[in-house]
Amino acid sequence: MALSSIYNSTEKNYQIFTDSLSTLLALKQYYPRHQLILQIQNKIHDIISNNNHISLIWIPSHIGIEGNERVDQLAAQAHLDPPSNTPIPYYDIRVMTNDLICSKWQKEWDKITNFLKIVMPELNSSQNTKINELSRNNLNIINRLKLGHSKITHSWILNKTNPPICENCDTKLTIQHILIECQNYNEIRKKHQMPNDIRSIFKDGKLQNLLSFIKEINMFNNI
Repeated sequence: MALSSIYNSTEKNYQIFTDSLSTLLALKQYYPRHQLILQIQNKIHDIISNNNHISLIWIPSHIGIEGNERVDQLAAQAHLDPPSNTPIPYYDIRVMTNDLICSKWQKEWDKITNFLKIVMPELNSSQNTKINELSRNNLNIINRLKLGHSKITHSWILNKTNPPICENCDTKLTIQHILIECQNYNEIRKKHQMPNDIRSIFKDGKLQNLLSFIKEINMFNNI
């Protein structure tokens, strides 16, 4: 509702107050699980793209309200009660188990240092909702780019030669260099509205831009 009102406003600076801390934390996720969170992120991105500024501010809802504070006290006391024999629904256990596994997996992933970690800092089973719309060939290209391994950047290992050097920049040729660093492709990046950071390049709404960019710089068949 608040974001929809901003669309019709002529102001440039906005503050949105909410008592939902979980929503604010979810909005920080790079690959949100919930479709509604993704929609909110897209709306915020669209608004900010028009030179607007939005501040999301959390306001604790129960502080200073006697009835709500009493509810919090009773909830805290409930933790001291003996365990209940009420059966737990299978779905609840499945969700809890999945969250636990994902948490442990994320902790292990946080220790990794490679290009894929830069692209995908947070593990999630629904990272790209539109990736299944890509053809098999395009999907292979996207996955190779995410890994940072390609023919043009890593074939030297099998050929037992020296690592490739960017002729324009006189630096090591890597996927990151091709996508965001090489000065020779600046105008083509602008043409295809390529983000200037690796993580944003691989977002759902930018995959077609990425593929178009790779094709125009004649790298598609070398990935």
